[in-house]
Amino acid sequence: MEFRPDHCPCQEPKCAGSAGFQYQRRGHYTRACDGRRVQRFQCKACKRTFSTQTFRVDYGLKRVSLDVKIFLALISKVTQRQIAKTHHCTLRTVARRLDLFGKQGRGFHEWRMRMRGIATPWEGSSSSTSSRPSSTTAA
Repeated sequence: MEFRPDHCPCQEPKCAGSAGFQYQRRGHYTRACDGRRVQRFQCKACKRTFSTQTFRVDYGLKRVSLDVKIFLALISKVTQRQIAKTHHCTLRTVARRLDLFGKQGRGFHEWRMRMRGIATPWEGSSSSTSSRPSSTTAA
């Protein structure tokens, strides 16, 4: 499957205002962290370059191999501090990845809800309209 960018990531008005996004391929590079080949592109409106990596969830991450390890440890109920110690990274790195997983999951959930025709995702129950039974019993 070939990647085709649908917009320029620069957010400038001349790129966002155009009806059809036009780009040109501008070579490729090999990622240092995992050796993956990444295609580069150039926006014809603003002349800025970007790559397929720009649109990925792991954009800007240094140790991509930690993602799976941290995710598996989190779903196995390992504490963040223990994950950091085991995988030789900082507690802040584990916390950032946890936040990244949460944002990705929420974005996926919202996308699936839109695909099903539900306008707003469920935000949880409020305290006044709780569906839980009360803890008091009649005597």
